[in-house]
Amino acid sequence: SETKFVLSHGVNGSWDSRHACDPSVIKGEFKFHGEQYSYLMAYLGCVPSDCTLNETGIAVSKSPEGPWVKCDFQIDGETKINPIVKYSEFSCDGLWGTGQPSLVSVDNKGRVLLFTTVGASNGTFTNLREYDFSDIDNYQLIRERMKISSTGVKSTSSGIDVINNADFGYDVENRRIIMAKPRQRFGTDGKNPNFIADTIDVYYIDDTEGTDVGDVLFAGNNTTKTWKSIGTIDKSLTGFLRNHNTGLITDEYGHIDSSKNLGVAFTRSDE
Repeated sequence: SETKFVLSHGVNGSWDSRHACDPSVIKGEFKFHGEQYSYLMAYLGCVPSDCTLNETGIAVSKSPEGPWVKCDFQIDGETKINPIVKYSEFSCDGLWGTGQPSLVSVDNKGRVLLFTTVGASNGTFTNLREYDFSDIDNYQLIRERMKISSTGVKSTSSGIDVINNADFGYDVENRRIIMAKPRQRFGTDGKNPNFIADTIDVYYIDDTEGTDVGDVLFAGNNTTKTWKSIGTIDKSLTGFLRNHNTGLITDEYGHIDSSKNLGVAFTRSDE
């Protein structure tokens, strides 16, 4: 068939004029400009070409294959929605910014968890926000955890690893947040490519702090929340030197059926 671009970078002058990448899509009920949509996408956009000043935006569609409508519109010359997570909200001048989003539905309707990687002057970490996108023109930021806990996460060196480029899902029956992520730091074996991971780790954390999805990561002293290992994907399993850029297999709401095997998608690479 003819090539169809589901989502493209914006025109010159737009916040995503260089890249539109790293999408995460969930199903729900989202109204935008008075029209109802069934799918929400979060994606990374940027202007520079040097892997800096990334930002996170959203788009909506009535079907996964599109057409997708970016939630870009301006009032008095100011964009009111996209990017939904701006690099200017963190100390990111000249640094990576925010992106690599992962979406999980809270209520199968308009409430969502949005995880984004942040690369800022105070380190690399994952930011978590809960939004109500039932009416995107009048969206609500319900709560935020500036930096989710990385306690229990393995590193290729001593100390606690950072959480970046991770994908998240929710085990509703067991009330657990599931996470798949690359093990940092990259390229420690002296071989190339040295900018992608050799190991992917899969974790869970019990979400028993309250009644709402994600309460464990929002509540109390964040550093006391410990991730527990489920498994590891590395050369001993795949036969490939590099194993990277992972995603969890979930249903359309970002939920995981605990009665089935946990599926993990990833990319593998030779030396």
